Amino acid sequence: MIKQFIGLGTYVIVETSGRTGLLYSIDEGKEGHVLSYGEFPLSDRGLVIIDGYDRMQPEERAEFRESYRQGFLKVRRVVSGQAPMRVRIIACENVKQALAAYLYPCVSLLENYKAPDIARIDLAIPYRREDVAPEEIYRTHQAAPDWLPNLMRALKLSVQLAWSRRPDQVRFNPEAVEEIEKEALRLDEKYGLSDLPLVSRDFDKKLAKLSAGYAAWRCAYDQDWNLQVERGHVQHVVALIERIYSSEGMRLEEYAKIS
Repeated sequence: MIKQFIGLGTYVIVETSGRTGLLYSIDEGKEGHVLSYGEFPLSDRGLVIIDGYDRMQPEERAEFRESYRQGFLKVRRVVSGQAPMRVRIIACENVKQALAAYLYPCVSLLENYKAPDIARIDLAIPYRREDVAPEEIYRTHQAAPDWLPNLMRALKLSVQLAWSRRPDQVRFNPEAVEEIEKEALRLDEKYGLSDLPLVSRDFDKKLAKLSAGYAAWRCAYDQDWNLQVERGHVQHVVALIERIYSSEGMRLEEYAKIS
C-alpha cells in the first residue's frame, strides 16, 4: 500500500531477487570484476519493503543482518567496496502454520528469527485469516473519490518531510521523555522475555522511534519545522503496542506469564 499509494519505497520479492538483487553482485567483464550494489544500499535513507523475508537463505540473512546493524554494506571478495545502507525495513513473511494453530502465536517468530534479531524489531504485527471479514474482500469497489489524489500527494509530502528531519530537528518535550521511560519499564515487566525479546531492554529507544513516527504522521511541527514529540504521541503508541501484543494473534502477554 505504501509503495502503490504514495509512490515511496522499494518493493522487492526475495524469491526473485536473492543476494544479487538485494545486497550486491559481482560480474566479470573484459576489464576484470565489477561490483554492483543491490536494492538495499541503493535505498540508503529510504524504505525497502521485503516480500517473502522467510525465504531468504541463512547465509544471505546473516550478511544482510550485519550490514543492517552497522548501517553500511562492506564487501570483501574478489573485489572490495562499501556503501551506506541506512534503510527502513518492512518485512512481510509467513510462518509454517496458520497462527490459529499455535497456542501462543508469538512463538512463531522463532521459526524465522533468533533472539538477537527479534530484539532489533521495532514492531511486529500479526495477520490472521480471521482479521478481515470475507465481505470486506469480496465486494465491488466504487470509483475513487475526487479528493483521493490530493490526499495521496499530501501523504507523500508528509513522509518526505519526516524523512528529511535531522536528529536535532526531532525534539521530545520533558513530559514525553518521562512517559517513554515510565512506559518502557512497564512494558518490559509485562512483555519482556529473554528468548522472545520483542520488548527488549532498549525498548525506550524503540518507543521513542515509534512515537516520533506517529508525531510526524500527525504533522506535529513547530514554525521552524522541528518535530515536536509530546506525551500524547507516546500514549497513543503504547496503546497500539498493547493492543497488538495482547491480541489473539500474538498472545505475548500470556506467554510471558508462563515463561
